[in-house]
Amino acid sequence: RALQQLLQNNLGGSKEESLLTKNALYYALGLGSFHLAEIFHNSKAPFGVWFEKGLLRDIDGGDCKQEKFHKCVQARAIWCLGEWVDQIKGDMRGAAYIRITN
Repeated sequence: RALQQLLQNNLGGSKEESLLTKNALYYALGLGSFHLAEIFHNSKAPFGVWFEKGLLRDIDGGDCKQEKFHKCVQARAIWCLGEWVDQIKGDMRGAAYIRITN
């Protein structure tokens, strides 16, 4: 939950620091996907919310498309999406596929 809150909040610091922190958080969430899936399932903030407001936003570029570390965060978010693929259901699959193939 702490990782999820960090991703949703303004990470502070410079844009570069913020993007590098986001990259590290996506790495941690991807590595822990198997263990964190149950926590997401039982939490008030389901996977779908994080998928739409976190992963997809960062894959699309969010508000930092022009930053030099954006491609790094985008690649990490796509990798993280792959680690969570078993949680992607229904309409989310189409949105994920479009992002990955672009």
